[in-house]
Amino acid sequence: MWAHGMMHFGLGILPAALKPALRVGPAAARAGGVMRASVESLGRPDVVVVGGGFGGLYTALRLANLGWEEAEPPRVTLVDRSDRFVFLPMLYEVTTGQASCWEVAPRFEELLAGSGVEFVQGEAISLDAEAQLLSVRRPEEATAGEGGAANSSGTTAGGPLALPYDAAVLAPGAVPSFGGVKGAAEHALPFYSLDDALALRETLLPLSRAPAGAKISVAVIGGSFVGAGAGSQRVCCWQQPRTERYLSVDGLPHVHCLGDAACSADSKGPAPPSTAQAAMQQADYAAWNTRAALLGSPPLPFRYTNLGEMLSLGGEDGAVSALAGLVQLRGPLASLSRKAVYAARMPTPAQAARVGASWALDAALGAAALVARGAGGAAGK
Repeated sequence: MWAHGMMHFGLGILPAALKPALRVGPAAARAGGVMRASVESLGRPDVVVVGGGFGGLYTALRLANLGWEEAEPPRVTLVDRSDRFVFLPMLYEVTTGQASCWEVAPRFEELLAGSGVEFVQGEAISLDAEAQLLSVRRPEEATAGEGGAANSSGTTAGGPLALPYDAAVLAPGAVPSFGGVKGAAEHALPFYSLDDALALRETLLPLSRAPAGAKISVAVIGGSFVGAGAGSQRVCCWQQPRTERYLSVDGLPHVHCLGDAACSADSKGPAPPSTAQAAMQQADYAAWNTRAALLGSPPLPFRYTNLGEMLSLGGEDGAVSALAGLVQLRGPLASLSRKAVYAARMPTPAQAARVGASWALDAALGAAALVARGAGGAAGK
């Protein structure tokens, strides 16, 4: 079961309609007694993106690559509690050993190198809409004592990092929760992170060595595509911001929200599904509309398009349904097509090239092994 990531929003202090984003000048200091830049400041605006999943990461990368006309491009900062991005549709292939950790869960520092996006590891704990500040609790704060010396950011070791922003994008995603089900915490495994996938692999490995004919039972709760490997249903949290069709938070046009954390519908009415496909589509609109908020141009209403579904069925078997069912594939060809599409949809061109080359080599070696076995069998006859 999933509960959405907890964030406490100070959204009711000052209506965003009374507080233009870029027109008041970009945010200035990053700590302690935060200063605001003057109206005449010509510095770059700050955009903070909370959450490094499909919605947040792809929004940040898109923002860094958009054209900004005559304006200075923003300084984009991505915040996530983990140090890795997880390509969730391929996560269970890490458990089965069909994909490597670096392919499915690359580190943000490596992934974002040269992208123009800065990465801050930590947990977003509050967003002050009046001061336009995002407070981030960093991992070292869990062990740092109070009253420590000031660090390079200007904050004390015991206090949160204050990130000023001119525009913010909220995509904190979901976190595992057993929903109070009795016995679940003791006897079930969540499946949402790289650590979860590796823990499941360690749990299943002894079972794979069981004697032939041994009865083994594994229960999978949840029928989503991730649930085909291991998954569960999603539970809404009361702290979900209500978003408009432009993905902006109600009353705050300079703050956009997408993915699992958003309570929204597209411009055609129905809410988009909680899938990577939907989050990546929302990311394009969130980036464009954040740009529109900073430049004072019209935003675009979000429209979701169902591009189809792809599913691994174990080993080299798979299923693909695309173009409103006009394309239906099953078997090894579907499995290869799925990997090719996912490789192309990796966050950066460098990661796409590395993963694509790795999976192409695996496919070639697998095909060569099949040919060799076939030739050996024919010779034996």
